[in-house]
Amino acid sequence: MAERIPCTTIREWLTSADLAQNLPPPLLVDHVSGCARCRSVLLLIVVDLRDAPLTVVTPTCDHCMDDLAASLDMERDVGIAQAIRAYPHVWWHLWICAECALTYEIVRDTLDTPVLRYGPTPAAWES
Repeated sequence: MAERIPCTTIREWLTSADLAQNLPPPLLVDHVSGCARCRSVLLLIVVDLRDAPLTVVTPTCDHCMDDLAASLDMERDVGIAQAIRAYPHVWWHLWICAECALTYEIVRDTLDTPVLRYGPTPAAWES
């Protein structure tokens, strides 16, 4: 049986973490996905980060995955805060879906890994 996390733990994490830089641990995602109170607090944070009204629509995994690559590109190029403003549904969904959050982390970590070169580089061909 999964450990039950109290809302106060979520609140403490929300007030102590830089939400524009950190995704929550999987146990917190599990809690938020099933807790209307915590989702409401999270929605207020999204609205604050965007400085604009947000239409309340629960994004699907497909909708999140459709924009994940673009969101990651923007995150890498201009920063995560801008990516959240442009793709709030992705950020929101990563908070409520552990599977998509894991996919995000794997892809982000892969993008952060230096490109491996197999065989000689073009500079080596000239010598």
